[in-house]
Amino acid sequence: MSRVVKNLDFSWRFKRGDNLAGFNPKVDHSDWEEVQIPHDWSIEGPFKEDNPSGPRGGYAPGGIAWYRKFISFSEEYKNKKVFIEFDGIYMNSSVYVNGDRVGYHPYGYTSLSYDLTPYFVFGDYENLISVRVDTALQPGSRWYSGAGIYRHARLVVKDYLSIERYSTYITTPKVSKISSIINIKTSIKNEYAEEKTCVLKVSILDKDKKVVTTIKEEKNIDSNSVYEFNQDVIIEKPNLWSTENPYLYTERTEIIVDNIIVDNEETSVGIRKIEFNADKGFLLNDKSVKIKGVCIHHDGGCLGAAGRDRTKERQIEILKEMGCNAIRTSHNPPSPVLLDLCDKHGMLVMDEAFDEWEIGKRPRVFDEGTLGEQIRRPIYAYSEYFKDWCEKDLRTMVKRDRNHPSIILWSIGNEVDEHALPQGFRITKKLNDIIRSEDVTRPITTATVHMEGSNEIGLPSILDITGYNYHENLYEEDHEKYPNRIILGSETCSATPFEVRGEYKRFIESADSIESLRNIKTGGGDLSVITPASRFCKAENSWKITKENEYVSGLFIWTGFDYIGEPSPFAWPSKSSYFGVIDLCGFPKDAFYFYKSQWTKEPMIHILPHWNWEGKEGQELPVWCYTNCESVELILNGESLGEKNISDSEFLHLYWNIIYTPGSLKAIGKINGEVVCEEVINTASQPSTIILAPDKMELNSNGQDLCYIKVRIEDEKGNLVPTAKNEILFTVEGSGKLVGVDNGDPTVEESFTGNKMKALNGLCLAVVQSSLHKGEITIKATSSGLKDTKVVIRTN
Repeated sequence: MSRVVKNLDFSWRFKRGDNLAGFNPKVDHSDWEEVQIPHDWSIEGPFKEDNPSGPRGGYAPGGIAWYRKFISFSEEYKNKKVFIEFDGIYMNSSVYVNGDRVGYHPYGYTSLSYDLTPYFVFGDYENLISVRVDTALQPGSRWYSGAGIYRHARLVVKDYLSIERYSTYITTPKVSKISSIINIKTSIKNEYAEEKTCVLKVSILDKDKKVVTTIKEEKNIDSNSVYEFNQDVIIEKPNLWSTENPYLYTERTEIIVDNIIVDNEETSVGIRKIEFNADKGFLLNDKSVKIKGVCIHHDGGCLGAAGRDRTKERQIEILKEMGCNAIRTSHNPPSPVLLDLCDKHGMLVMDEAFDEWEIGKRPRVFDEGTLGEQIRRPIYAYSEYFKDWCEKDLRTMVKRDRNHPSIILWSIGNEVDEHALPQGFRITKKLNDIIRSEDVTRPITTATVHMEGSNEIGLPSILDITGYNYHENLYEEDHEKYPNRIILGSETCSATPFEVRGEYKRFIESADSIESLRNIKTGGGDLSVITPASRFCKAENSWKITKENEYVSGLFIWTGFDYIGEPSPFAWPSKSSYFGVIDLCGFPKDAFYFYKSQWTKEPMIHILPHWNWEGKEGQELPVWCYTNCESVELILNGESLGEKNISDSEFLHLYWNIIYTPGSLKAIGKINGEVVCEEVINTASQPSTIILAPDKMELNSNGQDLCYIKVRIEDEKGNLVPTAKNEILFTVEGSGKLVGVDNGDPTVEESFTGNKMKALNGLCLAVVQSSLHKGEITIKATSSGLKDTKVVIRTN
């Protein structure tokens, strides 16, 4: 019998609170809530101003909770090994089997596994698996962490002669379009009391699962020992993995004893070559590729930290539409699902390990009111465990993730205080050595905000790449001073001016005039002042510096998506951030189109603001256009307001100041004098209709697939009403259920897990999850004074 993998995502019992004796098999849990994982109980709230998590944690509840599940295995598995694997439990998890504690794991972001064989009873017996989760010590994070078994889990049944977990290590020492070499190292563990003779069969399959080549090697493995196979496979005329063509092969490993497969494993393989160069930046397969990246936290908006596969894929699809080609997993090891999807979609990854080392952080929070006074509040996060756990956690991350072609570099930390202190040199060397012992194919960096102090202690000299957080002003100087240094913008500000999607109050005001932008750009003004003008100009400049200097490998903007927690520079009732170029729902903000204009080639144009300004008739308003066209002609109610060339602009956008008149505003994009695209925005009348726009019309009936439904409030002519705030009530019937609602407003009052939501500037979101049954799901949306609507999607 070969390996058996049993999905553990369904039919868990859950209850908040401690002193429940949740580990005890005799405890009756029939009245506990039935849940499926991934599960984040913190997102259910209640979100309250006095919750100890505070603004950094999104005012979400913490505490202690238990999960329980009974499992039986037939006698045929009696002579096998049984392991339980969790992709992530946040945090301080203790796992019990039949009342016995089998392990404890504090870090909420690394995967964990336990050997359950000594505790399991096979045959007609219900084994109890219990998991205790503890997030009681708050504030416990600089951002919303979630709480619970928030990633996938499984049981793995293996032979006593098996492939060790994470032991398969695949590299591509030679890469060319003519011929490439794949090197596969595999550790086989023999836990039998006697020597075993086995054949290790390794096959490489193409994307259609057709065998390309196979090699076999026979070996006698001593009892209670581990043997590492080291094999080379040659692939003629390979398909190389890239951001445009993310071609994936499959490596299949089989252990064969007496012509019987006793264990097997499959690993995705991308044949690609990466290089970072101090003068040429980043190269992929010997071609220069500018890293156009975003930082993202791990939450999925209204679904919280629960790592749903579709949530991650939708995020990648939206980012790819913007032209993004890279993700920084800020500031922790990501879900394995995210990495699989990055492999699939051609998204580069900076895989980050820690947000704290030995010294805990005291992040800024703000008092009540807009732009309030800053205070610093300590958090109880990874520094509590770093000394005892950093080696195990870092080693686990690297071994788990090292076969992903999408990963191009490792990051060992983010803005830690030690970057500018003497002990930082010692810790950096230690972490480097751990990574180098597990992977020698990728460079190592750390995201540094303390650049002057880091230079003083010589920290960049022991890093492969120097990550600059918000220090684009040092690129030119440091490139001249340290010509062998590889420079990367590991974190840069985005063009989002601390406002929510569709809000333009401060954009219209004088602080956002072109003169304000020009003053900041030319060195005047205070770049630390938190205004839309300063943020946008810094974002434009950071991209311009990155684009125009070949030696700069690229950048990661902060952030791709809004995330729960860290509502800086605001406080309650704001519960989520304002930094993203995409809001919490996954709806693009205007800044999305700025980056799209810089990062994509398909002709596009975007106008801002909207054109509903009752009470401002006859007043002058600013109008901006983001475009990748050569010129744009602006037309108001059929009258041309002139054509402008982007080459003549002092910024990376075009702008007009025009007298507001209701009606139709059209922007026409031209290349070589030919019209290639246009956008029209109309002054909308009163809200009339609800429009439901599902991102998919068919779902997999696996009990986990999701449909994201964009809800638009339109007038009678089909125009989006950009000021609409109507409350929408959702009902769902059939083979699915409503699992989340949101509108992207950081101050939202409605529950993320409720059935109603107010529109924010004409839009809101409903998320529906499939069941385990085929059929139809009917989603209805109603609102007082608007025409009701419904949409039907299928599950199969």
